[in-house]
Amino acid sequence: MTKSSKRVSPATVIFILAVTLAIMVLANGLLLTIASRERPIPFAVNDKLQVMRPAPLDTQNVSDSRVLDFAEEALRASFSHDFVNVIGTLNYAKRFYTTQGGRMLQTQLEPILEDMRKERAVMSVSTEAPLMSRSAHLFHGRVAWDIEIPVTIRFQGQRNSYSPRERIARVQVVQVPPEEHARGISVHTIQLEPSRKARP
Repeated sequence: MTKSSKRVSPATVIFILAVTLAIMVLANGLLLTIASRERPIPFAVNDKLQVMRPAPLDTQNVSDSRVLDFAEEALRASFSHDFVNVIGTLNYAKRFYTTQGGRMLQTQLEPILEDMRKERAVMSVSTEAPLMSRSAHLFHGRVAWDIEIPVTIRFQGQRNSYSPRERIARVQVVQVPPEEHARGISVHTIQLEPSRKARP
């Protein structure tokens, strides 16, 4: 007597292969999801794109001169807008700020920006040499710097020209984690006050 060999039907083979393929696709998708969840490790860089050493927020990691340059750059971005691209330029300027600082900037600028849109105007700013009114000190557990920068804000409309506004910008820059800003610092508060030259 010979044993009868059972033949597997082609439909069964195709079904098994399809199930195997589906399991492999699901497994690869799961592995890809897990791999993409891995959080990148942020790091701060200086102006020459060199990686800065990690430091706790209560230890100074940035030089005073670099902070002054950063504050001046932030002010130029904060007060250079035109009526067409105002949303884009404001969003760019807010990159220099902490969340609180960005809100403070937007609150101070909203009435001005609304007038700019109505008048179809352009706002520009020139800055004088920044003054470090208080060098590195601790502020709520992180290093902070207080800076005063004299600024002249100019408006040019399509129909009208406006007299320049001279102000003193009081800026507080704080050290932040690299995931908040790649340079390791951000503007935390900004206040515009009348210029001392403008006072009688």
